[in-house]
Amino acid sequence: MSRIGSKLFQVDTIPTRLSCICDSDDCKKLTKCFQSINDARGGILTMPTIGGTQQPHIKEWKARRICHHLALGENKYEQYASVDKRNRSRKSPTPTAKQTRNKKKDPQQVKKGLAVHHFHPEIVQLMTKDNKLKFIDLLPESFVKQSTLWKKGYSTADKLPGGHKNETVYVPTPSYKHAEDDYDLAVARFKLHGDIIRRCEDATYGHSFLVNRGRGEGSSCEPVNKLPRLDTNSIKDLQRAVCMLAEEADELKIENQSLKDKLAERDMQNDIRDPKVIEKAVKARGHGLTRLNVSSDEYHKHNPRVARMYFKFEDTAVGSTLSSWDITKQFAKSMFGLDHVEPTYGMIKDKGGRATKLTLFETWLVTLIFFQNGYDQDFIGSIFGVKRQIVGRCIKAWARQFREVGYHMARHTLTKSFLDGCYPESYAELNFTPPVGTIVDGTDVMTDAVRTDRVVGIVQQSNKIKRAAARGCTWSTPIGLIHEFTDPFFARGSEKAIVKLWAAHGRLADIPVGYLVSADKGFDFTTAFYHNYNPVIHPAFLTKGAHFTEEQLDWNRKACEMRYTSEVVFSRVKKHGGLGGIVPRRNLPYLRDLWAWAHGMANYYNCLQVPANNTYFPESKYSKKKDTKE
Repeated sequence: MSRIGSKLFQVDTIPTRLSCICDSDDCKKLTKCFQSINDARGGILTMPTIGGTQQPHIKEWKARRICHHLALGENKYEQYASVDKRNRSRKSPTPTAKQTRNKKKDPQQVKKGLAVHHFHPEIVQLMTKDNKLKFIDLLPESFVKQSTLWKKGYSTADKLPGGHKNETVYVPTPSYKHAEDDYDLAVARFKLHGDIIRRCEDATYGHSFLVNRGRGEGSSCEPVNKLPRLDTNSIKDLQRAVCMLAEEADELKIENQSLKDKLAERDMQNDIRDPKVIEKAVKARGHGLTRLNVSSDEYHKHNPRVARMYFKFEDTAVGSTLSSWDITKQFAKSMFGLDHVEPTYGMIKDKGGRATKLTLFETWLVTLIFFQNGYDQDFIGSIFGVKRQIVGRCIKAWARQFREVGYHMARHTLTKSFLDGCYPESYAELNFTPPVGTIVDGTDVMTDAVRTDRVVGIVQQSNKIKRAAARGCTWSTPIGLIHEFTDPFFARGSEKAIVKLWAAHGRLADIPVGYLVSADKGFDFTTAFYHNYNPVIHPAFLTKGAHFTEEQLDWNRKACEMRYTSEVVFSRVKKHGGLGGIVPRRNLPYLRDLWAWAHGMANYYNCLQVPANNTYFPESKYSKKKDTKE
């Protein structure tokens, strides 16, 4: 068998614009020689670019090892590596052809080259797949040790520190010293294919021999032992032999490629059936959501945005390293007592290839996606590979517990010490005497109208949004913490009636005596509804034909200026359970559960008004940066 270096590595285009960093005359001469036979080893690759944001440690290590093997000094890699300091943050219009031709070299982008013939032919073979010359990033350990590379230019010093994706890998290094000998062999092969064989095939006697097999005119077929023997010293006979061998070689190439394709197809089919290969592919970066990866630690490590999108948990504290998936698992453990188990192919498929039942954690995850987003049950079922009926059973089984968790997170008993300790400084500056204890407000959630019952259809109609809706009231402290909320009622009922009904059943008795209730005009004359007769402050009413006095305007400003927190609270509530849109008719049985869960999730955010001299609440990474200019 001929050595691999004698092969011709032909590609569509050979890059030759740069020069090799070794800058030796022998390298330049050998590069031109390989270019003369159209071999990829005559190409010049671009050195790794350092200082970028994409895999900088890999590129730096490649540059270090390249400089080491070329005896340029490993610590001088920055001198020989490519540099790209262009600012690509701003989008620029596409230049015209004339602008491209006249464009000067950007001083912030400097490219350095590396000759391909410095690499081992086995690596060059990997670089020239699909007839294109491309610099490969990493080599698997199995490839390096099973080939002729190990201890012949490659050692453990070329191993990438820390590995890549939990695998031991090596960087391709220019450690090959026999390129000149390979050129002599490649030239012989080039001349054989490009000169001798072609000329023999073009010869008239070569073609005539293959057509009439050298029979004289009028002669008949004869047994082989009666035909004249070929003469090894005859040029014509040797040319005919070359033609036949060339044909056989071409046929063998086609047959060899066909066998390779069949082997690749068989390996692919075997990989498809291999559970380990399936798990690795499904849990990789960029793969769509399936039952196998939706609860996988490995998948969420590669795809951190998926958990934020579907589960909506996030630690907004500055400098936090917790991912959304980490918080989701902690929440399941703390609030529901569920432990997470990494899913495997054997957990979701039995020996017959049939899908197994959802685990308890998976049924909780199904319900969590529904309660956080309000997605259609068919869509959730497509993620877990189950029918909508199974999704409906999961939601029905968990709905009451999700509602109880919402109650636990958003219904709290107020005390005077708590209200005084977390009273915002912005409220103190308004000089409310006595201080504001809670802010009450109501909101409507749009729903599908019920057409089968006329009475229900009537009581659904809202005078606020002029369509079918559900209405509820929420009480929150000045820092934005929800401490009480009603169940959702048909929107026909007024906010006053809801407060009266709610307070009549023993609610709202924990607001301390003397604290104010901030409200809008829809809650006037509701002071008597509160157990401790807390005064309700709201903007002044304008009587017919009159104007607001200066004192009334000042009062309106004081009464309304800090009530924005109640609107932000409702915006947070409506981010969950699909309450920000129109609740479909099929979700109306779970409206009370969704409403409670959404209020609990609204308390999961940071406070809206930081109390004075209180360092308990962390600063959010989304909060606006204050100017520090003096």
